[in-house]
This record gives sequence, C-alpha cells and structure tokens, in this order.
Amino acid sequence: MENRLNVCDTVEPEIQFEKKDNRKFISYFKSKSEKEVWDKFRGGSKQAFIFIYQEYFQILFNYVFQFTKDRAQIKDRLQELFFDIYKKRDSPNSTDSIKFYLYRSLRRRISKSLQSKITSIFSNGQEQKYEFKVDISVENILIKEEDDLLWKTKLERGMNRLPSRQKEALYYYFYENFSYKEIATIMGTGKVKSARTLIYRGIDSLKMIQN
Repeated sequence: MENRLNVCDTVEPEIQFEKKDNRKFISYFKSKSEKEVWDKFRGGSKQAFIFIYQEYFQILFNYVFQFTKDRAQIKDRLQELFFDIYKKRDSPNSTDSIKFYLYRSLRRRISKSLQSKITSIFSNGQEQKYEFKVDISVENILIKEEDDLLWKTKLERGMNRLPSRQKEALYYYFYENFSYKEIATIMGTGKVKSARTLIYRGIDSLKMIQN
C-alpha cells in the first residue's frame, strides 16, 4: 500500500519549512556537533528532528538493505523507528553519535521483525543463522580511480563468502567506521573482545580468500 504516513507529517505544520528554507536549517545543524543536534531534539526542537530524519533516512535504508531487499518493509521499519523516537523524545539519553544510536536501535528492531532470518546473540554465545549480504552501492564509496571500484568489488565478493556474523562485523568496521565497543553493542555480543575477535577472524578469512 502506497498510502504510508511519513513520520515528518506528524510534526506540526508551522515547522514544515519550504524547500527554499532547507539550506538555512541544514547549514545551521551541520555546523553543530552530533551531541548538540541530539540535545536540541531532546529539548523539543522539531527542526532538529527533521534534520536528523533527512540526514539519516537514506543511510539507514542502505544499512537495512544488507538484511532484506524488501524495500517496502525497510521503509516501514524506518518510519516506525523515527515515529517512536519522536514520540519518546524526552526519554533518550544524550549521545555523541546519532548514527550509532540509530543503528543500535534499528538493529534491535531488525532482530524482532525478521525472526526467521535474524536472531539476537544469546548469553551462551549461540545464535541461529541469518542472512547478511554485503551490497554496497558505488555512491557509498569515494571512488577516485578505476582501481578503487575494483577494490570495492573484490572486497564485497570476498566478504559475502564469510559467515554472517563475521560479515556483519566487518561491514560495521570497514564501511561504517564503528569502534569495537560500538560494534559489540550493536550486535549484542556484550563484550568488546568478542567484536574484536569476529573482525580479526573475518580479516584472516578475507586474506585466505584473496590469496
């Protein structure tokens, strides 16, 4: 059904600024740190919320695309995420990384909504299999030379031959630049050492595949 409610439609009309005003708001918030933007949102700034929505929607869409190619389902999950964040804007703690906060929240939702393919990491370290296929668009990589595209293609092919957990951890590490601690939190491993081990093993496996 194409009649989905856009979460920004729930924001009061007076701050539904015209496209000609976008540059002013974008420029203002881009000059602020992520913590400042997030704190303004928590403090009731609807412009800050719209900025966060516009800034991260496509990034999050690309992320969830690694789990499922169902675009309608992806959009639904993102709308739900932003709607809940806006509704509970007084609850979230302060954060230095909006991206990390959104990824962590979204990863938990993915685990629940795609139970047949994805599962949370249990305390005993066991998990069911799930699908995580690295599919990075060219736009996500800064390509200066033709060799960069070749490198990107080889890396993507190599990663897709790895176990899903290693693949996912490497995706966060190489493509999203998350720290070991952030990766451990997003994946629910609970321990930085576990995330580091996943990444080291994945890198070792990639070297074997490339050789």
